[in-house]
Formats: sequence, structure tokens, C-alpha cells
Amino acid sequence: MVVLGAEPQWWLETSSHSIEILNPNKVTIEAASHDLLVRHKAPVVAVSFIGVRGMFSMSLAIFGLNAVGH
Repeated sequence: MVVLGAEPQWWLETSSHSIEILNPNKVTIEAASHDLLVRHKAPVVAVSFIGVRGMFSMSLAIFGLNAVGH
């Protein structure tokens, strides 16, 4: 995710789980975070994919964003 003019810092809340992509050929990563990659080895913040009943979007259930510099 890009926040112009800022260096966003993402983190998972303790009650949230990271997103694990099981089939990368069928999922589009919509937002990812270097912070989550370093801290949790799981950079994905949001994804989209086409399912049986249409297009779906999913994101982390509970996460935080601190826009450094704002």
C-alpha cells in the first residue's frame, strides 16, 4: 500500500492472523507491507480473487497503520 509522502508502518494486532496464499496463480495481492514481512514473514495486507459467485476482496481482520511523518 502506498501512502504518498509517508513511510507507513503496519502491524498485526494480537487477535489477528496473517494471510497465507495457498494458490498464488489465483490471487491478486492488493496491498503488502515490508513491516509485516519483517515481523511476521507474511507481508500480505489485502487480496482479491474470483470465486464461484464472483469477485472477492479480503484483508487482515485487525491491523494498524501508523503513517510516519504525518
